[in-house]
Amino acid sequence: MIAGSCAVAAHIDGPHLHVANTGDCGAVLGIQEDDGSWTAKVMSVTHSTDNKTERRRLHAEHPNEKGTVIKDGRVLGILEPTRAFGDFKLVAIFLL
Repeated sequence: MIAGSCAVAAHIDGPHLHVANTGDCGAVLGIQEDDGSWTAKVMSVTHSTDNKTERRRLHAEHPNEKGTVIKDGRVLGILEPTRAFGDFKLVAIFLL
């Protein structure tokens, strides 16, 4: 069974935009240019095994499991996002 939850949230405080995310969901900001055209700016980082920083983080946190912590592009061969919440099965595995 593949399970887990991901989230993205944005907070606007005057001229400041704060974006937080976990997992493989993301935020994109649409910017209207002076000529009326639109440009898309990615505002978040994807937490998946495609992200080299995430792969390094997982391997550093599980040095004795370098060959098994990422399997078939998924955490333990189960969950594609490398950061998620709400999946008790994976939490229990990592805590044991």
